[in-house]
Amino acid sequence: MAIGLNGASYRTGPIAALPTSPPLTMACWFRAQASLSTTLISLSNSSLNDDYFQLGIRAENRVAAVVRDSAFLLAYAPGSFSLGEWCHAAGVYYSTTESVAAQDGALGSVLVKSETVPVAIDTVSLGALVRPTPIPNFQGDLAEVAIWSAALEPWELGLLAKGLRPDRLWSRRESLVLYRAEVRGVAADDRGPPLTEVGVPTVTRHSPSLGQEELALARCRRRPLRPAWTDAGTVTRGGVATGEATVAGSAAGLIGTLAAGGEA
Repeated sequence: MAIGLNGASYRTGPIAALPTSPPLTMACWFRAQASLSTTLISLSNSSLNDDYFQLGIRAENRVAAVVRDSAFLLAYAPGSFSLGEWCHAAGVYYSTTESVAAQDGALGSVLVKSETVPVAIDTVSLGALVRPTPIPNFQGDLAEVAIWSAALEPWELGLLAKGLRPDRLWSRRESLVLYRAEVRGVAADDRGPPLTEVGVPTVTRHSPSLGQEELALARCRRRPLRPAWTDAGTVTRGGVATGEATVAGSAAGLIGTLAAGGEA
């Protein structure tokens, strides 16, 4: 399941140990129900209007990574998304003057602009930009929300866009500072500061694109490994094949089976 926001509801909390300056990356899955310029994730100065980092969407249905101070740095992802469909969004902030946005793993051009240095960042929010007058107008669903204190590489964003859970991105395990699956029953997996609900967020159906490796692992636990997965060899005892898959064989075969659209 995912969190559903109606334009007046959101989640917010203190910045705690989250990054207040680059390098950082924000990412999530979203399903928008309205064409608005609004926020998916934000790190903001709650006392000032114009100091924040924002991963958001624009009214023309495009993903954007925003940095705001006296200057306004807005980097677009290529293409656009469709309302009512799940998409993966990411914003990578290399420095206060360089950032890039990605949609479904496709990156836009790195945007460079000087004199963009947000100050006194103290709040993290999902579905809203919290400042003296909060702007909680995202209408839709959010899931697999994550923030890293590092600039993720394109191949890492590609894995996330394929459905990999942020906490399973082992190359960035130590820099994952906030993770909210927004899935019922997995609160123990959450990382980062506690977030307070404002309004009445609801629980909605999770994206079918998410957690595919979780599905594969569940299938492995539920039934014995099939001989079809043993393309790297089988276990033998006394020169007789037992039909058990080797670890290498089961992994390679499973990936091939799933890639071909087969049932694991």
